[in-house]
Amino acid sequence: MERVDPQVLAKHWRWEKDREGLVWLTFDKQGESANTFSRQALEELRSSLRAVAAVNPRGMIICSAKDGFIAGADVEEFTRFKS
Repeated sequence: MERVDPQVLAKHWRWEKDREGLVWLTFDKQGESANTFSRQALEELRSSLRAVAAVNPRGMIICSAKDGFIAGADVEEFTRFKS
């Protein structure tokens, strides 16, 4: 399958629309061996979904550039919570 129009949306997300009109949204948390959901990654996901919706794709596939899809939440962020 040939992909065209690569778009870098944010630090951790990019998308490509293929010739069939499908959008491939790829999660690749930079500088990490595994993808985890941090606040920044989730905010970027929201922005990415809006950008993808604007091109009216036939469908969308969310995938990972890493071996595993998502390891879960970025637990390091929990240490910064204040009560």
